Amino acid sequence: MKAPVVRYGVCQMAGVDRTTGDVKSKSARMSGEAKPNMSEAELKRDLAAANLHIEELNHRVMNNLAIIGAILNMERRAFVDEKVCAAFDRMHARISAVGALYRNTLLSESVRSVRADNYLAQIFHDIIKSAKKEALKIVANLSVSPIELPSKTALALGIVVNELITNSLKHAFKDGEKGVLGLGLGKTGGALQLIVYDSGCGIDEAAQVDSGLGSKLAKSFAAQLQGTLTTESDGRGTTHTLTFPYAEVPLSS
Repeated sequence: MKAPVVRYGVCQMAGVDRTTGDVKSKSARMSGEAKPNMSEAELKRDLAAANLHIEELNHRVMNNLAIIGAILNMERRAFVDEKVCAAFDRMHARISAVGALYRNTLLSESVRSVRADNYLAQIFHDIIKSAKKEALKIVANLSVSPIELPSKTALALGIVVNELITNSLKHAFKDGEKGVLGLGLGKTGGALQLIVYDSGCGIDEAAQVDSGLGSKLAKSFAAQLQGTLTTESDGRGTTHTLTFPYAEVPLSS
């Protein structure tokens, strides 16, 4: 059996069909199709073994990401400078966003896709929980359609969501201030539209946080999705809109 490879952040066997996401048996990989003398029971056995191996790989990657996150938290506690601590928090949030993809692929029992509502909701709530702004009184609005996202799309989208939500929590509200933070995803024509919004004070163009890395990451992964990311901001709040093409994936049970 060939060594596993990592593609687009999700572990896949070298024998995974890139078009269908199905795992071919060892015999099928060698000849391009199942050998005539292989029984249906043998094919099912090989398929089950390959899927189990993929699941084990994803578990290992997910656990390794959790270990890295824990190490970052330990390092963070050694500092008192707010800017340094904030940098560690941002790194941890990015790792958590990737980890969320692995957790959701395991839950969906598929390496090729995840449910958008479960996946993005997990990222959304993880960021708010890790923000450590107890005095902040946020009303969280989630409206994400149960769309099945290809893993490659989900990874890029999750990072975009992470950066936009993190920026809103950092800049939109002052401690003790009430506000609305929202996330929406739905179909529009042959595309998907992501909306991240807040009712905060708007974007201060003079401010630069994280050396502008968060904004650069959001734009970079939006481009990877072949999407268009726009931002509207004033004293009543900020709205980010990402529209990108989408090919329908059958909804998993």
